[in-house]
Amino acid sequence: MTWSSGSQPQEPTTAKGHRRKSRVALAVAAAAAGLVLTEAPAATAEPAGISHDFLVYGADGNSYIVGSVFFSNRSASVDATFHAAGCRRLYVYALAGTTQLDARSTSTHCNSTTGEDIPLKADVPGGANHVKLSLTDQNGHNARTGDIYR
Repeated sequence: MTWSSGSQPQEPTTAKGHRRKSRVALAVAAAAAGLVLTEAPAATAEPAGISHDFLVYGADGNSYIVGSVFFSNRSASVDATFHAAGCRRLYVYALAGTTQLDARSTSTHCNSTTGEDIPLKADVPGGANHVKLSLTDQNGHNARTGDIYR
């Protein structure tokens, strides 16, 4: 051990002592960095979703569907009231551009009003950019279509 002029003991100044101090300092720095990394926020989350209200009348002027389309990252859903004057059916499509991602339909309704909750898959990055609603006439032919865009 070496002594300074004030006769106080000091740590040895060997190369081995410096390496030990360096390793301890490195371990402390790594631990601190690890804490910082584990506390860092996760990647930015997608927005919760976007909702749009709509009203689509059938070609007869008496049938209609009114409600909301909810778009989220990889799905869409239609929550609506379906009023059928005569016999009608509702078809719902999720689309990304011109690519159909999912399609669903109600059963045929005759002279009735029902609540409809129709989930749609849109399992592509960004999800569906629009939903198409189609009401059929009494013969099952497409009578009226409405597009709801994100």
